[in-house]
Amino acid sequence: MFKIVPNGSNQTILKFGPCEILFSYETPVAGFDGTSWFRTEEKFSRTTSKHINRYLGDVNAKLVSQNIIDDLSTRLSSWAKLVLPLAEAHRAKELSQLDK
Repeated sequence: MFKIVPNGSNQTILKFGPCEILFSYETPVAGFDGTSWFRTEEKFSRTTSKHINRYLGDVNAKLVSQNIIDDLSTRLSSWAKLVLPLAEAHRAKELSQLDK
């Protein structure tokens, strides 16, 4: 299931199955790829650093290139744009059958 979860002021978590990505403002900066935690190696504002640190807590996340996080975010978003309408149509069909 694909979810968008608010995580505080100017923070959002995009969840898909076991994977998730933290967005600070509109920038993906950290997450979990299903097996390990990661965070960007790029330096952002003090506030974004606080967002990342709050999100990860005591987790020892590996540093990765911002390009990798951007790519993962783009791929998940693109996939969601394709799948969500299909899932919504399927759910609507199931709900209409319950009304019968």
